[in-house]
This record gives sequence, C-alpha cells and structure tokens, in this order.
Amino acid sequence: QSPIPNPHLLAINKKTLLERMIENCINANIREFILIVGHNKQKVYETAPKLEKKLDISIKMYFLLSSIGLLT
Repeated sequence: QSPIPNPHLLAINKKTLLERMIENCINANIREFILIVGHNKQKVYETAPKLEKKLDISIKMYFLLSSIGLLT
C-alpha cells in the first residue's frame, strides 16, 4: 500500500473526483471512457466497474509502465 493517495479517488460529499469528472462528460453525451492507470491502480480497478454499473457507461482501462508503454 502506497502512502500517496490517488487524488481522483478522493471523495467529496460521497462522490469521488473521478465520478464527478465522468458525470460532467455524461452531461456532454460522452459515455465511453479510457482510463490510463499507473500508481495505485488497484483502487481504480476496484472503482471503475462500480461506476460503469451505477452510471451506465463503458470504461476501458490500461496500465502504463513508463519505460515500456501501455499494457492492457
């Protein structure tokens, strides 16, 4: 467990910043998302499926290794 929290999963009034950003995109008729994850990826992997179900959206996630590139 890393001591540095992921700021996008910080909850304010019971909603994460990631959820708020996605809701703003939904308001602009965007329903498909790609998330590039690296540091603290496990929390995002746990949160994304819940957001997909709750908000009726599609999220694809990719893990980034800085020296290698993208991996699925």
